[in-house]
Amino acid sequence: MAKKRPGRKVRVDFRQNRQVRGRTDDWTRSWRAGEQQVEETQRRESVRAKGELSRKRTILVDAQDMPTVDEALWRRGTVTKVHGLIAYVNDEQGRSWECTVRRVLRTLLIAHRAPVSVGDRVWFSDQSQVTDGRAAGVIERVAPRSSELSRRDARRRQHMIVANADQLLAVVSVAQPRLRPHLVDRYIVAAMKGALRPILCFNKIDLLERDEQTDDDDAPQNGASVQDVIAEFRALGYCCLCTSAVTGAGVEDLRAALTGHMTVLSGQKIGRAHV
Repeated sequence: MAKKRPGRKVRVDFRQNRQVRGRTDDWTRSWRAGEQQVEETQRRESVRAKGELSRKRTILVDAQDMPTVDEALWRRGTVTKVHGLIAYVNDEQGRSWECTVRRVLRTLLIAHRAPVSVGDRVWFSDQSQVTDGRAAGVIERVAPRSSELSRRDARRRQHMIVANADQLLAVVSVAQPRLRPHLVDRYIVAAMKGALRPILCFNKIDLLERDEQTDDDDAPQNGASVQDVIAEFRALGYCCLCTSAVTGAGVEDLRAALTGHMTVLSGQKIGRAHV
C-alpha cells in the first residue's frame, strides 16, 4: 500500500499568459483561382481549454500554506543576495548557489513584489546535473519569517527588503546634514512593525564636541539641541550610540552591538544587511 504524502490539497491558479495570441479567430480563409471560388463553411474552433478547472493546478501544502518539503531530497540555505530573477543562497556548508524560484511558489506569493528576499531561509533542489556541475538550484519553499522589513511599492504590493533579521541599525548624522528627529521616528516605526530591535547610531559626534554651540543650519528641526534629542530617545528606552568615524569614538560599542546578530543598516544612502 502506497504511503500517503503529508499535507492537504489546494487549487492554485496558473500564471496568466500576457502574450498576444499569434493566431486570429479565422481558421478558414477563402481563396480564388481564376474564375473558380471555393467557399468554406465558417467554423469556429477553440484549442484553448475552458472552464475553471483548466485554469488551476493541484498542489500539496502544509499548515503555513507552503508546498510540502522533502528534506531528504532538498537542501536548506539562506538567501544572501537577490539580483533580478536570481537568488544567491548559501547552504549549510557555506557553499553559494545560484537559484531561481519555482513557478508555483511565485504564484502562491503573488501578493509580494518578490517571492524571496535577503535573509529568507529556503529549501532548494539541486540542479547542478543540468548545468555542467555549476552550483545551481530551484527554490521550492520559503520558511516562515521571524521578522521582516518591508515597504509598499506604487502598485500597493508588499516589497520585502530583508527577512529574519534581529535588529535595525539606523545611522543618522548629528550635523552636516543636521539631525532630523522625525526621520529617526520613521526608522523606529519600521523596525517595531517588522519585529526588529531598533538601534540608533548618532554619527559625526566629533562635530558637536568641537563646537559646543551648534549652528542654526545644523540644529534639529524641532529647535531642541542634539543632546536633548538623544537624551529623549534614551529616556524612551531605545539603544542610542554616539560615534565618530574620524576619532573612533563609540566604535567599540557599535561593534559589540552588532556582534552575534543579523542587523539591517538603514539611513541616508544606506540599505543593506550585516551579519
